[in-house]
Amino acid sequence: MIARRAFVTVLGGVLAAPQLLFAQPKVARVGFFYFGSRRSAMESGRYAAFVDAMRELGYVEGRNLAIEARFADGRSERLAVWRRNCCGRRST
Repeated sequence: MIARRAFVTVLGGVLAAPQLLFAQPKVARVGFFYFGSRRSAMESGRYAAFVDAMRELGYVEGRNLAIEARFADGRSERLAVWRRNCCGRRST
């Protein structure tokens, strides 16, 4: 009886191991919307500050974080459209 229990336990571990080894981590998708241009966001350090703050929270771009950056170049109507598109998406 003990041998059978041990066999079932080992078999369960062997079957679960690939799922644990090859499990895909969940990736958080975040939108970074900026009223100005890409250049101004980069030069002002705002985009870098955003990425650094996310890293402090444990999110690393390319590992468990995907950032969708959008720059309006001074056109506020762009931000409204992007916000609706981003919020309307369902994560998978």
